[in-house]
Amino acid sequence: MELPSLCRYRFDFRADVDLMLPVFTGSTWRGAFGHALKKACCVQRAPGDCDACPLRAHCCYTTVFAPQAPAGAPKQYQTPSPMYVFAPQSGGNVAAGDEVRIELRLLGEARRHFPIVMHALTLAACRGIGARRLPLQFVQAMIWQNGWQPLQAHADTSMEAPPSPAPRHIRLRLDTPLRLKSAGRNLTPDAMDATTLLMSLLRRIYLIHLGDGKLPDIDWRAWQQRCQAVTISHADTHWKETPRKSARQGKMQAGGIIGSLELSGELAPFWPMLWHGQWLHLGHLACMGLGSYRLEAV
Repeated sequence: MELPSLCRYRFDFRADVDLMLPVFTGSTWRGAFGHALKKACCVQRAPGDCDACPLRAHCCYTTVFAPQAPAGAPKQYQTPSPMYVFAPQSGGNVAAGDEVRIELRLLGEARRHFPIVMHALTLAACRGIGARRLPLQFVQAMIWQNGWQPLQAHADTSMEAPPSPAPRHIRLRLDTPLRLKSAGRNLTPDAMDATTLLMSLLRRIYLIHLGDGKLPDIDWRAWQQRCQAVTISHADTHWKETPRKSARQGKMQAGGIIGSLELSGELAPFWPMLWHGQWLHLGHLACMGLGSYRLEAV
């Protein structure tokens, strides 16, 4: 299956005063960005959701932050956000003069909105991040082009092709909690299996294509059968709770599976997806940085 196009950007900010960032900074950044983006691009200036807006189909805010599945998409599927905010730094105390770094990833058609996305992100930082709304000063923006390069102008990029040949054994290290559901319940570490993991990644890629107005023709049964040739040969995982705060729902937990998994078997059909999944993330709240993983040779 065709993989989604993706651009990676990095933003560096500087704290002018001492500040405290929450543990789950991805949620904080995404919330601040959403408010700034709507203020920057909404011409209706109407509170509430955007469902009744006649400009919804052409709006940067609804494309990037609140997408809807196109006509013809299965009703049970929710289109994932084509914008990911990933904060590699954990929360905590930030001293005056220290830098705060985040990574922004745009998928598919959302990439064409990068100029206003950058404006909204820097605006959110200047207005202040965290409960005390202490401002951050913009330092620089970088773009990934076979390494981080200074962003001179908006440029489209493509991710590197996965190494060849595909391995038969690989370690998948979860850097942020992975939240998957089975039968409506959070999947626990002891219930994780290769089929659930791989099919979740395939489903995520399918949903990203739906958000771009595409309806990929996927033989789900055939992919399920391919999963039978892959196993989790070793797992060192546990459940980790991550507190986050929502403007609508208040304080809550965003826990998930953390640690490492070793996949063995016929990985070739899944290899391009697994490789690119390092930047697409997996599971619920991926747009806030959860479900981030990296592949390691075994």
